[in-house]
Amino acid sequence: MRLVQNVPSNGRSAIEPYDELASVASAAASGDSGAIRTLVLTIGPHLLRVVRKVLGAQHPDVDDVVQDCAFGVLDALPKRRGESTVLHFACRVAALSAMKVRRRDATQKRYSIRDETLAIELFPSARPAPDELLSTRVSAELIRELLDSLPYEQAETSYGDRRCPKFEP
Repeated sequence: MRLVQNVPSNGRSAIEPYDELASVASAAASGDSGAIRTLVLTIGPHLLRVVRKVLGAQHPDVDDVVQDCAFGVLDALPKRRGESTVLHFACRVAALSAMKVRRRDATQKRYSIRDETLAIELFPSARPAPDELLSTRVSAELIRELLDSLPYEQAETSYGDRRCPKFEP
């Protein structure tokens, strides 16, 4: 990186870094496809390095996060204030994007149900399970058939002074 001396209107000299990508970034912000390609190819390895540092080299989403970072940099270029170099700006976007993915993964890990004892199928329910409903329906059908095969006198059995209620489907 080269340093350039800039003399502002107040008379003091300030040393500012020379940004080689500033002109390419401004052309990319205006929509120049060649500049976009050059910028992405130039900052791509740096984005990959930052994402790997934050997420780890073996993370399954490294490539996707780097691609999202490249799109994020391109989307943010028109709003860039120019207070840092384009490369620093791109690396900051990559770091923030990778940290967001890391937080998302931690949240998913915290709330994911990995323990078999917490499986949703094991929580009690007021409604019967579908297999219980089917079993009940089949049993009721068999009882109806058996009652239909009995003589009327046997089917209408009395228990003391109470009569059995009629079975209704």
